[in-house]
Amino acid sequence: ADQPLTFSTASAPSDVVALIRSTLGQDGTCDEEDLAALQRLRGSLTDFIEDVIDDRAVTPTNFFLELLRNADDNEYQAGIRPEMTVTYAEGESCLYIANNEVGFREANVYSICAHGHSTKTTKCGTGVEKGLGFKKVFAVSSTPTIVSNQYAFQFRYSAEDSLSCIIPHWVSPPPARARRGWTSIVLPLKENTGERVISILRSVAAPILLFMRKLKVLKFAIGTEPAIVMARMDAKTGSVTITHEEGRFGQDGYRKELYTYTMVEEEVKIPSSVHKVPGQTVRISLSFPHGPVQPQQVFNYLPINSFGFNFIIQADFEGAKPGSKVPSTPMNIWLRNALPKLFQTAVARMQTDDQLQTSFYQFIPVASEIEDSFFLPLVESLTKPLRQ
Repeated sequence: ADQPLTFSTASAPSDVVALIRSTLGQDGTCDEEDLAALQRLRGSLTDFIEDVIDDRAVTPTNFFLELLRNADDNEYQAGIRPEMTVTYAEGESCLYIANNEVGFREANVYSICAHGHSTKTTKCGTGVEKGLGFKKVFAVSSTPTIVSNQYAFQFRYSAEDSLSCIIPHWVSPPPARARRGWTSIVLPLKENTGERVISILRSVAAPILLFMRKLKVLKFAIGTEPAIVMARMDAKTGSVTITHEEGRFGQDGYRKELYTYTMVEEEVKIPSSVHKVPGQTVRISLSFPHGPVQPQQVFNYLPINSFGFNFIIQADFEGAKPGSKVPSTPMNIWLRNALPKLFQTAVARMQTDDQLQTSFYQFIPVASEIEDSFFLPLVESLTKPLRQ
């Protein structure tokens, strides 16, 4: 059987990058066996990037969410409030991502330069397509740069050589706008990609922080538009409050909104009948807003649509695009059918909540108000246990 390429160890950050480049045949010292292994790797990467590194792949469910999920998976020092900032420099047509994680180690560099390997735990709850990883950024940028701890390197992707998506190039000095002490990702955007990327960023809604395990703060600065700050606060009572600030405090146009939810979530194992990777898990959650009742969105991290429910549903619904309906795929049907048990857990909790024990009934869905036939079976599944 063919043996995968392996990397030796090195110490100095620039030496790590140099060693990876050498292993990938960039120093001209490969023998015939090495060249054969590289050719096999090229073939594997070619198949991989046909679906991933494609302009059509710039959708809210892959490019931006992969960066967000990576930030949520990252490791943080004790006492640090995990934060991710996103800045779009209009004049440069460039996206700057910064995250206050502990930063890259040698193993992380090897991982990001390897096809099909990761130093992170793979769970569908942090992305059904987690295995595609960082390489999704090539859908919007051919020359992404990573600056983290003492590492500063860039990829220079070319469609003519699939291997280019895993060959690092040492960068010195690092980009001036890379945030010192944070992990920064600099993405000079491909031509005609800026508007689609901006649209993705504008579609991010405050409830997205409900679905994060670690990330507590999200900040957005899009050109000259007012800056946006979203933050999550978890109360000891189990409720979650999301704040959404737009603009600068004390200046015209500043506004601040607070949203409080009772939230239940569960991580469930996906059966092999609906997912090709055995043993993967996915997190599903339901969030019930405090205050006036109004229709809420169904999410796959970013909002899909409002289908008539008065509470937020979050699940990794595949193929569900913003403004569309949820396709009736085996995976989506399984996700839908996993929600009633979670709803019963939520009702039990709300019945003991002083604020919600007399008003939880407002979250019980009514079939006539549901606007997508895919979710109609869910209404009966949610209400039947309450009638017994």
